Order: sequence, then structure tokens, then C-alpha cells
Amino acid sequence: ANLRNEDARDVQIKFTNGEINVLSCTTTFELGVDVGELQTVFLRNMPPSTANYIQRAGRAGRRDGATAMIVTYCQRRSHDLTYFDDPVAMISGVIPAPRLQTSNTKITRRHLYAIVLSAFLRYWITKTDTKWPNKSGVFFRHPDINSDALNPVVAGLIEYIGQHPQTIKQAFEAVLTPELQREMEVDNWGWLGAWTEEHVPLYLNSLYRADHQLNNEFAAIIAALEEIRAGGVDAMSTHNSQLNRLSRMLKTLEQRELFGVLPNFGLMPKYGFPTDVVQLKTDHIPNDNADRVELTRDLQIAIGEYAPGSQVVAAGLVWESGGIVIPGGRGLVAGKYMRCIQCEYATLTIGDASASLCHNCGFAANGQRATDYIVPEFGFIATYDSGKPVVGGRPPRGRASRFSFSGETMSTRPRDRNDALLRQHDIDIYFNRNVQLSAINEGTNAQGYQYCERCGYATDKTTDREHKSPITNRPCSGRIRRRISLVHNFVTDALEIQFNRMTQTKTMDVRSVLYAILEGASRLLHIERDEIDGTIYKTAAGTIRVVIFDVVPGGAGFALQIADCVPDVLRAARAHVATECCGPETSCYRCLRTYGNQYFHPVLKRGDALELLTQIVGEE
Repeated sequence: ANLRNEDARDVQIKFTNGEINVLSCTTTFELGVDVGELQTVFLRNMPPSTANYIQRAGRAGRRDGATAMIVTYCQRRSHDLTYFDDPVAMISGVIPAPRLQTSNTKITRRHLYAIVLSAFLRYWITKTDTKWPNKSGVFFRHPDINSDALNPVVAGLIEYIGQHPQTIKQAFEAVLTPELQREMEVDNWGWLGAWTEEHVPLYLNSLYRADHQLNNEFAAIIAALEEIRAGGVDAMSTHNSQLNRLSRMLKTLEQRELFGVLPNFGLMPKYGFPTDVVQLKTDHIPNDNADRVELTRDLQIAIGEYAPGSQVVAAGLVWESGGIVIPGGRGLVAGKYMRCIQCEYATLTIGDASASLCHNCGFAANGQRATDYIVPEFGFIATYDSGKPVVGGRPPRGRASRFSFSGETMSTRPRDRNDALLRQHDIDIYFNRNVQLSAINEGTNAQGYQYCERCGYATDKTTDREHKSPITNRPCSGRIRRRISLVHNFVTDALEIQFNRMTQTKTMDVRSVLYAILEGASRLLHIERDEIDGTIYKTAAGTIRVVIFDVVPGGAGFALQIADCVPDVLRAARAHVATECCGPETSCYRCLRTYGNQYFHPVLKRGDALELLTQIVGEE
């Protein structure tokens, strides 16, 4: 991991030839490597399930007469310590038969949309004799940004769909099984989805949603530019830096790849893999080892692990982040956000304007200062002197991000309460696809980062205006902006559990319940804890909702799996916090604490979660 392909291959060859006899590798190790001589496997954490354990442990001792030794290191977290107490449950546990859901309508629908888009683009290019519209601005931006008139490409797509082209139907019939054709209602075009209250089919509703959101972003920047230009030459001269920054930001919004934008609105497949991958750049460093490493992460993780000041180890050396990539001629998308003190919702605006009211509950800020943010979508830059030997053990990890719900209000129609426990305690369950959440890194002690708009220099420490470019290591005279947060918006599947009788419960009590539920779901359904996360917020009516979502952008199916067995998950959560691993007035890594929720460690209380869950499921 973190090595370029050529260097990784060289290590594997040396291992095969017996020149080295120890490998530090990922769980995917084995591709193209003969591991027959492997005698020992050291696992740095407890695998998620028995199937994973056997797969990893089984790489050792494959030759006749060989004896294998497997050593598992249990970290200080709930999953690992559970099996440390009962290792037989892992080593000799039950392996459920693998399942493949061939009628996954979520994946199927997105593939159908991709077929539609492919057919339309062929039709559009032929009809208009133009290049295919592969950028967000070319595809979505309205001709008149102040009008609701659609972009000609989007308008053409809607018209094309309305004609029910036979080429699309034939393509569906060629790729779908007869069972899926019936389920998706291919014959009568029922795959378009149920009609909404606005009488717009589901597919077009998703398209309109994308059009609405993207053009709101375009309009906000254009309005700010026009306001400056309306002041004449003097105003443009006074606000020249702001004018340039907004112009570069607009270019970034318009130049986003269309196939990177559409999956975020459920209009194309994502396949469950990260799509917003960024790099911690090292190729500018005068160090021979800089060419050996390849440091990449999904942006949701990178805004923590690659944030300025963070350090990572690769090829036995330490690489420190010292800045944020700003590509030539374009600018980082930036704006302001306000996390509501009433409901926990994050209201984001783009550009220099800030919201005065929470978009979820309507609560007035009452003087609460909006926080500036940037979206580091082009990646990060390592410091010029990175690549030093590790001294004194592994460096600390970067600060984890906080997750906040930031999209439009979720579904208002709960699922059927087909369980007596849900009805008895007035608990509503919602499941929503393609909801927007924001990962927000506010830096050490929530003080944000210092950031230069010219060279990309950034740090989590207080600094004066004198600094050097992380690329050239030369002094830069660019302006330092202070208290900047890093934000990444992503779309995924989310489950909401609404506790209708908890309107008066303190928010932090419920946050303890949230992390108990996540641990319970992980244990009950054998979901790796890092694959799910959560947040909380209050509705406009004051009722509390626990939100559980798939960490993988686009969704991996875990939230839906939990939604189908919420009562059992609540019981598993109660059983989890009933273990007296720490005092009820606190928490530990065995019950509620994880690396990801470190921001809330001081307020998480095992006793709060146990008390509230016992009220619901009883003392089982």
C-alpha cells in the first residue's frame, strides 16, 4: 500500500525469491504472489467475521508438512475486545453462506439511467453536430442564470425520454433478466418511477434536483460577481482579489466532469467504490524516495488524514501535509456554513454570503458567526522537506471529521411499523437514498486552518503572514486566510430512527445512543464498524432523529440492512452498553468511543445510552 506499482512489484519479486522474508501489506495481498512458503501471519486488528479471519489466516502453512502460526493483535475497540474475551467465537465461528442479490433494484435503476444517458448522448451529438457535453456547466448551466429555463442539453434529454424511444427499451431487454424486466416494469416504462407530488417521474425528479442544486451554486457566484462589477471600475479595483477568487471558483464548478457529478444524484452507477479520490502530492520533493510513494485517499477520509499538519508513513518514511493543491486558472469551491445549535443541521452556502436561518428548522442564528470553508477537491501537498525517517514511533493520525446532515429535508413518509416494539414506543423508521451529508474538519481545537489562496500553503498552527510555498519552498506574499474549515459533501444511503417521545432529551444523551446503535448493528449483522457512521439532528417539530449512513459514497447496502431489523439492532445496542467496561458516567473504546467520534469523547456516557435503550427494549 502507498507504493507505486513498480516498487510494489519489486518488493513482491524479492519476497518470492527469498531476498526478504517479511511483508507489511493490505488484506488484498496475494495477487500474483506465491505465498506457499508463508509461515506466519500477524493481523494488526481483529477481522470483521470468521470468514475474513479464515481467509487471512489461511495464507500461511499451505505447503505439505508446514506449520502455521497466526497472531492477532486486538486494538482497544469494541469489536476487537469482544473477540479477545471469546476468541473461539471468531476462530471456530459460523460462516454464513455467501449471498448474491441479483434483483438489486438500486443498482439496476442506476444502470438503466446510464443506458438512457448513453443513448441520448449519441442522439444529441448526431442531432446537433456538436461535441458531447462532458462538463457540468455545459450540461446543466441555464442560458439565463436568473431564469428557470433549462439548459438545452437537459431540455433535450427530457424531451427525448418523453418519446419513449424503442432503442432504450430494446437495450433494457438485452441486459435485464425477464424477472428484472417485470420488476422494473420495462414494458410500460414503469422504471421511470412513481409519480411525485409534482407529477414528475422519479428519474426526471432526480434530474431536476441536480439541475436545481447546481444552478443555485452557479447563480450564487454569478450574483456576487455582478454585484462587484455593478460598482464600476473603482469597485472592481478595490475588490480585485475577491473578483479573481470568485471567477476561478465559478470555473471550477463549471469544469467538473459530468460523470463525476451525475452519480451524486443517483443518475449513474457508483459501484460502491470511492469516486472523489485525491492525492497527497510528493513529486515536487527533492528526495529520491518521493517517486516511490503514491498517497491517495477518498476525499471524505483525506480531509482528515491528509489535512495540513497531518503526517503519514509510507515506504518507512514520514510525509507531512503542508498545503492544498490549487490548479492553475481555477479556484477552490468555498463558502460559509453554520451548524445549528438547535438541531445540529449544517446549513452551507457558496461564495461570500452566509445564511441567517437554519435550512432545516428555521432557527435564527442569533449572532452565531458563520464559519468559512473550502473544498480541497484537487488534493494536498506534502511539505518540501517531507520524507524523513520515522523517529519515536508512528506519528499521530490527522483529526477526524465531524459528519453533519446538510441536504434537503429527508423523507416525510415513515416505513410501516410492523413491529410491536416500534409501535409501543412511537418510533418511526425512514430509509432514504441519495441524501447529502457533509464531512467537516475544523482543525485542532475547532480553530480551523490558516491557508494561502495563492500558493496553497496551509497549517493547523497559528502563523504570521510570512510563509513559503510548499511546492517551491520560496517565500510567498499571498494573503493568509484564517479559521478555515475543510468540507467534503457526499451522497449516500441513510437510515433515520425518529424517537417521537424524546423531544426533551438532551442532544448529547441521544448521541451516546447513536454510537451504541452503531456498535449493536456492527455486532449483530457482522458489519465492519468503519463501514457505517452516524449523526443526529432534530426535526423542525423538535423530535430527535438518529441518522445512520453508509460511509461508502453512493451507499453499500448496510443502512438498508439495518433498516430491516431495527428492533433487533436496538436490543443488540442495549446488550452492548450493559457490559460494565467503564463507569456509567463515562465511556471507553470498548463501548462507545472510536477514532472517528473523538470530538464527542468528553460527552459520551455509557450510562445514558443504557438508560434510554432500557426504556425501549427492557432489561433483556
